Amino acid sequence: MDYPRVWTSTYTMLEQILVRKGVMACVLDNIEGILDRDAVTLTEDEWKVVEDLVMVLEPFKVCGNDSALCTP
Repeated sequence: MDYPRVWTSTYTMLEQILVRKGVMACVLDNIEGILDRDAVTLTEDEWKVVEDLVMVLEPFKVCGNDSALCTP
């Protein structure tokens, strides 16, 4: 879990997972010895959740980088 003031690491992780979605699928397809592929592969619904989280969190990341952007 992120420290409350440094939650952007979760945002960055999710953002980078989306960027590398195709690569992740390729790597998982080529790894031998995975007993339960379903346990390590995201479903389309789970990918949608990741996409939605990135979209919702992005404005807060911008605010976190420049607090002047968040003033009313």
